[in-house]
Amino acid sequence: MNIFDKIKRNWLILFIALAIGISVGFPELYFIYDTGDKYQGIPLMGTDAEEHYLASMREAYDGRYVLSNTYSIPKNIPLIYPQGGEATTGFISRVSGLGVVRFNMLMKFLSPLLLFLLLYKLVLLIDGRKSVALLSASFIILASNLAARPNEILNFFTPGSGYHPGFNNYFRPINPEISSMMFFGYLVLFYKFIKNPKILFAVFMGVILGASFYFYLFTWTFLLVLTGLFLVFSVVVKKYELAKKISLALATALFLSLPYWLEVKRAVSFSDYQDAALRFGLEPGRNFFFSGSLALISAIMIFLFINYFRGTKKEASIFGAIFALSALIVYNQQIITGKSIQSPHYHFMSTVSMIIVFAVILAWTCFQKISIFKNNFLRALAVFFVIAMLFVNNFNWQMLSYRHTKETAIKRQDYKPVINWLKQNTAEDDIIFSSAPLSTLIPVFTPLNIYPSGFAQYYLLPKNVFKRETFLEIRFAGATSEKANERFLGDLRNKLSYGIYGIRYRKNMPDFEAEKLAEEYAAFYEKNLKETLGEDYYQPDYFIFDQKFKELALSERDIKDVMEQVADIDGRFLVYKMK
Repeated sequence: MNIFDKIKRNWLILFIALAIGISVGFPELYFIYDTGDKYQGIPLMGTDAEEHYLASMREAYDGRYVLSNTYSIPKNIPLIYPQGGEATTGFISRVSGLGVVRFNMLMKFLSPLLLFLLLYKLVLLIDGRKSVALLSASFIILASNLAARPNEILNFFTPGSGYHPGFNNYFRPINPEISSMMFFGYLVLFYKFIKNPKILFAVFMGVILGASFYFYLFTWTFLLVLTGLFLVFSVVVKKYELAKKISLALATALFLSLPYWLEVKRAVSFSDYQDAALRFGLEPGRNFFFSGSLALISAIMIFLFINYFRGTKKEASIFGAIFALSALIVYNQQIITGKSIQSPHYHFMSTVSMIIVFAVILAWTCFQKISIFKNNFLRALAVFFVIAMLFVNNFNWQMLSYRHTKETAIKRQDYKPVINWLKQNTAEDDIIFSSAPLSTLIPVFTPLNIYPSGFAQYYLLPKNVFKRETFLEIRFAGATSEKANERFLGDLRNKLSYGIYGIRYRKNMPDFEAEKLAEEYAAFYEKNLKETLGEDYYQPDYFIFDQKFKELALSERDIKDVMEQVADIDGRFLVYKMK
């Protein structure tokens, strides 16, 4: 069958895939239309850490693919985590001529489309029924929020109401856009391998698994556990030929991952690793993790193991059972490793997807037993109705998030004149000091460095760098040493907590940390500002202050001692050059 025959035969699936791509990605283009002349080229960017992903893509776009320190210098420090997705998309955005922002917009449409096709193929392989595959794939992409937060079903009846849940998961760049395609693509290949264990499949599996080490921690850890468990299972049931081929896949993957492990060793031995790991969320501990979704996964796992030993759909049963067991293990890997790695990141990728697929299979099996729905037309009508409701859910989900995000995105357009000024008046290796709203955008639109802050915490930089940045920022804004203790425990607690400790304290550091920082700030405040900046490894070339938020409240004497004004942009942004 040639490609045109396949398209003709599967036109409905392709049409739904296209519709899903449009329905997930539409807020990005709608924002441009909706804001009209207010739009200055800064995209919606409404998902978690999207600025960080785009900044990393821009770094690769500029020809720096290692991404060990996207935001500043030095560029040759060890990687605390690889960013293969950002490096790949940054490279493609360059060679395609689209640039980072436009390519990111394209991926918001293209990624859900491709992911739907992968999910459809996977479920079709497992269950064999097109209706089940169609419903499962559509549900995972368009309505995973209902599986994770069932109360959102109320939005069907009160559209536009409710709390802001965040955009559709697959509207977010890189993770899960890229990592999910790698994850589910591997599962498609793996299931084919179970049914037909060819050596070629094993080699391809090894290549994908090996590559995943360089893309996303939560992808390769899950897939490695899954593959390892299948190896153990193959040995236990004495399927030695299958075990040999799985061993080949694992050996290939581990060989390809050797540079990754060498870099891990280099990073762990780095003096700033412990602080960086805590900022990144790698908490020490061996606590057992369990939840309602994992309880459901456990029940499904037991049911599927029983099914397997009864001889019912053996490949599908053992695949699902070991998939569920893998989820239980990765959620609790800290019991073995002693390091918690933000286990909820596995949630949408594994537990929610499995619950949805199992629920659809079970519901459709029961549904088919109802006599009235043995009619093909009525069954097709039911599928159409359910998918239509899933699209409605996604529309409500996206529009609710869009309305919540829109005003912030419009305000962000005000930074474009500053970015344009920087492009015209600075050198490529200059370091810019500014507050978070602007400093997160500068690396997206320019090759400039910023004074380490915000997402720079994801890299192996010393903790006192972020402490100094935060102290400088609040000192410029007029925070005095006399009121430091009161303010650090009060209105500045969240800012300092995230600015210095990252996600370790989730913006709510304990009192003793705030009091300790207040003492350190008092000593910092007493020191001459010119001397402080002169000793700084990251000596800023330019300072930018947003006077709408009164970011510069130093005396004229202090200002003239360390910097000179070189621009006033729109009567709001003051640009100073370091003396």
